[in-house]
Amino acid sequence: MLDRVLAELRGFGPDVVVHDPFAPAGLVAARHLGVRTVLHQISLWDPWEVHGAALAALARHRRVPGDGRPDATLSITPAGLADVDRDSRIRAVPASGEGSLPGWLDRPPRRPRILVSRSTTNSGPGHDVVRRVVAAAPGLGRVSQIGGAGCAMLDRCRVPLS
Repeated sequence: MLDRVLAELRGFGPDVVVHDPFAPAGLVAARHLGVRTVLHQISLWDPWEVHGAALAALARHRRVPGDGRPDATLSITPAGLADVDRDSRIRAVPASGEGSLPGWLDRPPRRPRILVSRSTTNSGPGHDVVRRVVAAAPGLGRVSQIGGAGCAMLDRCRVPLS
């Protein structure tokens, strides 16, 4: 999967890659290309244990540049349930619905781009993270989602997922 993620990033040219702890390919690909990363902490587990285990598995097949830590972390874990840096906490807002890919997706960008790297699930609260990232960052150019089995957009994703 990492080779396909690297190919997508090279063609896509994001300014930031947002990834979850279960999908370290986003971080590794970003590091290979010198792109900044944000870990979107989505679980109650220690993100470094989860992320570290996933990175270790990936490192058996590919060199992982740097120490494997993202440039920033955003966490939806409630403070009472885990030791989370106060400055990294964000409020989780449950939502539902599917998005569609805009027609301008393949045209060259004129504005910054953010790539959101998802793990293998795309259901339950927060499954529409790509749409919410776009809404939270007005003026974005192209947006691409990598991962997310079960996503209605899979047949239109540029990166083969299996």
